[in-house]
Amino acid sequence: MNEFTTSNAEIFCEYAGGEVSKWNELKTLSVKHIILGETRLTYAYPNNGDVTLFFLFEHEKFNRKFLSTQFPTYFDLVELPENNPRFSKFLIQYRLNKEKEQSVIQLFTKQKEKYGIEFCEDSITSNLFEILQKLENSQKLSEQDINWLMSRKDLHSFLIRAIRVSNELSNNPWDLIKVSKLFRKHKKPQFALIITDKIQLNNNKEKSAVCTTRGAAYKDLSEYDKAITLAEKAIYFQPDSYYPYNLLGSIYYKKGLFQKGDEYYSKAIELGSSTEIQDAEIEFSLENEAEASVRATAAYLLNKDPQKYSWVRKYLINK
Repeated sequence: MNEFTTSNAEIFCEYAGGEVSKWNELKTLSVKHIILGETRLTYAYPNNGDVTLFFLFEHEKFNRKFLSTQFPTYFDLVELPENNPRFSKFLIQYRLNKEKEQSVIQLFTKQKEKYGIEFCEDSITSNLFEILQKLENSQKLSEQDINWLMSRKDLHSFLIRAIRVSNELSNNPWDLIKVSKLFRKHKKPQFALIITDKIQLNNNKEKSAVCTTRGAAYKDLSEYDKAITLAEKAIYFQPDSYYPYNLLGSIYYKKGLFQKGDEYYSKAIELGSSTEIQDAEIEFSLENEAEASVRATAAYLLNKDPQKYSWVRKYLINK
């Protein structure tokens, strides 16, 4: 008789799967229930992709029914049919797969240590493992990767580091500008400021874009002086860009200086902006402002053009 081990039930369950013929091999093998003791399989039949197993327990003189998926939970000692050629072939592959899995787990552990990820229970099937492999293989993180990391508060420190590593690989500041917008969307403007700090810029267009995105983050934080200074720098670097003018318009709207905001919005339109872009930024601000500010902005817009800005009425009702 083969030596019993606590992992044998799991091994046999994986081997047999949903095949009744394989489960019937237990009729000739020793099996032990974790509470009821030794038993034997009397018969098995298919049950909606699973297998129903009937075991006879001698001291109770009646069958007890289990689903095959429950088998590793209730049975700890199982004799393995190692003399069965079919099982022997499976067992070789099973052990190889386990060795490979352990090797991958060790790799995952080392990578988490490398990137300072602590107290994380993610397995090798998680998104985190996939993201680490991208960084190790010099691949850029996708927007989906970043959104997933944003959803994990325990991984925010790693997120900043991962984005920096990813940008070092691409050496493209526009990637950081795009990520900065994602951070603002997730109401994390402070992260937008961290990742756009002291990045290498090659021309005035890039400098203007970074000033604009950092200014927008400061606006979200209600640090208006810094936001205005950066918007003005963006205009200096690229006078024909409408983005910094839209930023100034949204800053003054947020400050309650609507007419001054409209002056900058008008200038942005002259340079090629669309009202849709401006309305999207106004709506973003309305979603994230205090009630008094939201009501003041909504009232001004409705008075200015009640038909065009009819969509802001919801903020007067819901706020």
